[in-house]
Amino acid sequence: MDPWHLHSYKTGGYFTCNRFKEQQAAREKVEKARRGMMEDYTKAAKEEETGKRQRFEHYFSRYSNHLNSLEMELNLLQKSQRKTTELAMLGRVLEKKVAATRKKVGKETETGSILDDDTHEATATAAVPVATEEGNFLDDVIRVLLNARRVLSASYCIGYFLPPESMDLNGAHETLQVVQR
Repeated sequence: MDPWHLHSYKTGGYFTCNRFKEQQAAREKVEKARRGMMEDYTKAAKEEETGKRQRFEHYFSRYSNHLNSLEMELNLLQKSQRKTTELAMLGRVLEKKVAATRKKVGKETETGSILDDDTHEATATAAVPVATEEGNFLDDVIRVLLNARRVLSASYCIGYFLPPESMDLNGAHETLQVVQR
């Protein structure tokens, strides 16, 4: 036992000497276990947060990539439409030149083509409508591609919110993504 004047509230109370020491050891064990559990919980929480962050980054990066590609393809569509318009305008100009040349020369064959030097202009005029149709086809293809991009980018948002443990839904989701590609 310690001297009485050393006992106070600072040492754990006035009557701590009367308590059995195993209670203190048990409290220390409980406190140590509690600290260990908190450390384990904190570690598990950090790992869970890291997993959630990585999952978010996975889906977001793919969503973002599809949006960036969507912007580039919108620009491609605008360029294609501009080129198609330019070809159509060029066709009209060539048609006027060919008509003027026909009047000037005044010589046409039974097939409607111009003789000698003007044959190249007639061929160019005939090729412009074909090029315009090809331009329209290209515009249609780009529109289909844009639609597929929209669906795919939205599918990554859906995929993120699907519960990771539902294998049936995730499998169906991934199958639909493959079909869209």
